[in-house]
Amino acid sequence: MNAKIIYDKNYKIATVDRRMGGSFVEHLNRCMYGGIYEKDHPMSDKLGFRKDVKELIKKFDVRLLRYPGGNFVSAYNWKDGIGPKEKRPIRYDLAWECTESNEVGIDEFAKYASELETELMLSVNLGTGTPKEAAELVEYCNIEGGTYYSNLRKKNGSEKPYNVRIWCDGNEVDGSWQIGQMDPDAYVKKYRETAKMMRRVDPKIELVACGSCSNEPMHQSFGYWDRIILDNAYEWIDYLSLHRYYGFDVTQDLVYPRIETIRDVAWMPKDLDGMIHTIASLIKYEKGLHRSEHDVFISLDELGILPKKEKHSSGTVYDSFTEYDAVLLGGLFCVLLNHSDVVKICCQSLLTNENGMFSVFSNGSTIVQPIAFPFKDFSDCVGGVVLRHTGEYPTIETEHYGTVPCAYSACVYFEDLKEIRVLVSNFSMDSPIEIQFSFGGFDQINLVEWKELFSENPIEKNSEVFPDKICPSFRKIDSSERVILKPHSWNVLRYSVS
Repeated sequence: MNAKIIYDKNYKIATVDRRMGGSFVEHLNRCMYGGIYEKDHPMSDKLGFRKDVKELIKKFDVRLLRYPGGNFVSAYNWKDGIGPKEKRPIRYDLAWECTESNEVGIDEFAKYASELETELMLSVNLGTGTPKEAAELVEYCNIEGGTYYSNLRKKNGSEKPYNVRIWCDGNEVDGSWQIGQMDPDAYVKKYRETAKMMRRVDPKIELVACGSCSNEPMHQSFGYWDRIILDNAYEWIDYLSLHRYYGFDVTQDLVYPRIETIRDVAWMPKDLDGMIHTIASLIKYEKGLHRSEHDVFISLDELGILPKKEKHSSGTVYDSFTEYDAVLLGGLFCVLLNHSDVVKICCQSLLTNENGMFSVFSNGSTIVQPIAFPFKDFSDCVGGVVLRHTGEYPTIETEHYGTVPCAYSACVYFEDLKEIRVLVSNFSMDSPIEIQFSFGGFDQINLVEWKELFSENPIEKNSEVFPDKICPSFRKIDSSERVILKPHSWNVLRYSVS
């Protein structure tokens, strides 16, 4: 198969926002406890956070962390997680139907994010919570001192405010599984009051309103929900939240039955592209309807691939990902880069263990999952300018979704580095693609590096015995600079610009 793709220096989409390189931590199974946090573990710091996980966060350039949920936040009282640990209540978690120790709360996690130099994105409870409680949390986090909650933060050991800039008001409240589910009219009324009160505490904060938590065919609020929220609170919204999870195994049911097979994977980036295009169009419509100068952007603050289950020698069952999962996530990231004019926040879901990039075990071992490698490449695009392309990729036939492109790519230009990076996934299971990339507006282009993630077996995984089975390698560059992508591969091509 052959393709010719043209990029031009003068046809820019947008600069990649720093918040695109985000991930997500929730009090869910072993994501927090037994993941990033293990009290008294020999590899943990004085706060109880695993040092090896902190090193992975730095190594893979996780630039933003959304916390503490997720479904968990919709029944969570943030005041349970502050003050002396021995006095914190043990609660029954209505979201995940288990007990919550509250060993980790806002104080611990804010210090954790600060140490990592990772931006903190806080979610507030708009399920069982109230606008007043949300405003009090802003006061606790962002006011210097002299008020009840800012002084309480100081009493709890944090003299300086956390200065959290980005806040999610609720989580997936259009979903029937959510504690405190609402219809759009009820939510938008509660959101406006919450936004008003939070901004009276700190006018500089940025707010994320709940949009649709899926565009799956059975999730009937998609689009309809988003239009009502935008129509009734446009000026109060900085970002509209979207969520999407993809899987290609019918046993990976979440709420809606799966029909996708491995032959449908090439359709999934096309589906995400359509989802973003629909919401971006609604935002443009509402901006025009309101005759507004204000811009609303998209926060895709849960984007995940559904995992497979494996068993560790310790007996722990953990989530695992294949080489083809990495190819899929890379293709989804290409879609986001090509929508970087409207998508400004992305959080891979989740950081550790549960759907995690990193599998963490109490014996001290960790497994870097294959999906972590395209995440790193995506995060490394922060600060670059995405260029628009012309040209088409060959197509392949899916099992349930017809004919779709067999590859997705994005091109990012770094003027200060005099460098172009092309990120591209080949979704064909059996066919290589020879691509001719052309770059307009540049004097001289040279291919200087080709990083490739590939395995002969697309469902190969990293494991306890072979932790580096799936990891990137560097291809020898052909003097003719022919680009021939292997089947089911993820690639990053780096070009020097003179």
